[in-house]
Amino acid sequence: MFADGVVPGQNRIYWIIDGIDESESGKQVIEMFSRLHDFHCPINVLAFSRLLPVLSRAFQVARKRLPVIEMALPSNQDDIRLVVASEMDYLPSDDDSFQAAAIDEITSRPEFI
Repeated sequence: MFADGVVPGQNRIYWIIDGIDESESGKQVIEMFSRLHDFHCPINVLAFSRLLPVLSRAFQVARKRLPVIEMALPSNQDDIRLVVASEMDYLPSDDDSFQAAAIDEITSRPEFI
């Protein structure tokens, strides 16, 4: 699929992958990225993911075969809080203290940090 003739002129190919941490096979996806190096194809991969321990290890292994650059994204905690707060209007409760506590509880969960 990635033979020299398939990519005329050696133009760069860019893959953008989001949510590797949400995949049931995130580790295998990262392993596939590292194997792409063997094909000598001009492919750049931009991957977005929370850095879970299993994925962190997979990126460390991949780093042995190809350049890996990690960048931390700015916190999106305020954006998440706004979305959760806007959904509170749909709750059957008009209790402001309950809604504030619910927002705090939801946005403090690890999957939102």
